[in-house]
Amino acid sequence: MVRASLAYQKVIPGQRIGRYISPDPSFQDPGDLCDVREETEVEIQNARLATEVLSWPTAGFELLQAPTRMQSFEDESEVRKAGRNEIPAVPCNSPWFPYRSSRSAPKFQTNTGSRKVYYSEVQSLLSEVLEKAGAKVERVMVFDHTIRSSTASGLNTLGVRGKWAGPATFVHADYNERSAPQRLQQLAQTPGYTGVLLPAEDVQKVLSSGQRFAFINVWRSIDPLNPAFDYPLSLCDPRSVEEEDWMNYEMVYPDRVGSRLSLSNRAAASHKWYYYPEMRIDECLIFSCYDRRPDVPRFVFHSAFDDPSARTKIPRQSIEARTAVIFDELALKSTI
Repeated sequence: MVRASLAYQKVIPGQRIGRYISPDPSFQDPGDLCDVREETEVEIQNARLATEVLSWPTAGFELLQAPTRMQSFEDESEVRKAGRNEIPAVPCNSPWFPYRSSRSAPKFQTNTGSRKVYYSEVQSLLSEVLEKAGAKVERVMVFDHTIRSSTASGLNTLGVRGKWAGPATFVHADYNERSAPQRLQQLAQTPGYTGVLLPAEDVQKVLSSGQRFAFINVWRSIDPLNPAFDYPLSLCDPRSVEEEDWMNYEMVYPDRVGSRLSLSNRAAASHKWYYYPEMRIDECLIFSCYDRRPDVPRFVFHSAFDDPSARTKIPRQSIEARTAVIFDELALKSTI
């Protein structure tokens, strides 16, 4: 367990919460949205040592052993040079695993071929895991991804290929009740980062029939030499969060208005936060950003954080793939 500071959303009476997001450096913020955060110290439990079962069906998130075939890095010769005798071992007493540092870790390459390989892996992995959990999966589609580094600045890449974003160091969930159905509709109207559209008639059927759908993120460290030490991802067990503390947060882009959830710190002492220290490239973390079904964990609030117990400040490199999952079941199951 560590004690660390997380940035919750401050309640400002009478003010709309959110921010403007524009690639135009000359954009003038009209100032009608408020975005004030409250740094709050909380306990974050080591989920690797948790005595209770933390799984996607019970907590909305789950750590998976999931090796990837992705080996396309910017400098393959650097990868080959990083032999056992060329990278000094770092003394440690970690119960997890030793690591070997690199002065210049290879970067994840996101060309078209790489995306096809990784997206296919993610879709197959999620289908298998969710089916094993008892869900009836009809379709999984990766529609976007973001690559992050703890040395990068800026939270939004705004569709610029090859650009890296910094870690999102504030408590949030990616959607709310309004924006999740809107996003599903958008995926039938405008291609996502993948260039793939969901069939419009399928989306209309899902939304009109009460069919279950979800948005699930798949988070992975992509440094082949080092685990994710710096700014790991923390997740809050939804069972410890009261709905009255959810806060709708607007994101105003030049061409659209999106929204998500922020969280008040009113009951922060009761929130159960977890993290998986030193995640490796052969592990991935899945977590629900939205689930239409009301009797399951629906919104997993999360935040990167500055881990005071980290053994080193080697920059974290990670990818988060965003998926839309359509289930072959109704969101609200009949009791008849």
